[in-house]
Amino acid sequence: MVLTVTSMKGGVGKTTIAAMLSRYIADNRDVRVLIVDLDPQGGVSSILLGGQIEPPTIYDVLQMEADGNPSGDLLAEALRRSRYHDRIFVVPAIADLAALGYSGYSLDLLRSALENAPLPEDIAIIVDTGSMPALVAQGIAAADAVLVPVMLSQQTARPTINTLKLALNHRRRRGALIPMGIGKTNWETKELDRWTQKLQSSPALVAMGFDVLPGMPYSKIVVRGRWRYGKFPQRFIPPMDAISEFFLDKPASSIKSLEKEIDREPPRGKIMRERELADIQSSERMTTGAGG
Repeated sequence: MVLTVTSMKGGVGKTTIAAMLSRYIADNRDVRVLIVDLDPQGGVSSILLGGQIEPPTIYDVLQMEADGNPSGDLLAEALRRSRYHDRIFVVPAIADLAALGYSGYSLDLLRSALENAPLPEDIAIIVDTGSMPALVAQGIAAADAVLVPVMLSQQTARPTINTLKLALNHRRRRGALIPMGIGKTNWETKELDRWTQKLQSSPALVAMGFDVLPGMPYSKIVVRGRWRYGKFPQRFIPPMDAISEFFLDKPASSIKSLEKEIDREPPRGKIMRERELADIQSSERMTTGAGG
């Protein structure tokens, strides 16, 4: 099972969610966790590994795939055990990964690498994509489920919508939004209701089982990173539990029913979807070179 944590908007908490979720699942589920760091900034690599990153990295793995060579054994070699937990492993990133964030490479490089790697069956895979559109697409193409963190701010809306459109384009079987830095004010409640209504207005998103999960509260505990080695913060257990259930327990929507739902769209809907893809390509040009 592969969960991709992704958004074309930087700074929304993708790395925080991916890293904290790995700790929560490793502690509470009978599986090991592999995090693939697909962000050129290497946030997850820094949080869970620390120190200097030596090759091979995910960049070497994807470059081998791009050259037409099977990379499964190299991916297995690239695994590093987290310094904080013996059930968490990381395939680290380096800044050179940004070179693969431009158009021209197959979007199935990561999917192919994961499918061909000699990984154990009792492993949950989490991908942190960063925000470069082509790397976001790599992560979504490899995913069984997609999790999109969202900040309740106006500037987050368009990149979040573009990310959802990309998930639709790849016909992912399962997806969810998770609000980040949430409090208990009236405007936050109204904004969450607005996002829920937006998801429910799209038949394709409904067919995918897209939902809004319980929000992640803001806390300095997260910023300081003590959750890596100390007691897991009590206030983060409800959202982590919801994500774990969504990722590991919830049955995937039938891909055939999703295809039927999309195929039933009138011609105007198909034209709109072509325009949505053009929006994503435009977003890629505008955000080329951005981190996540």
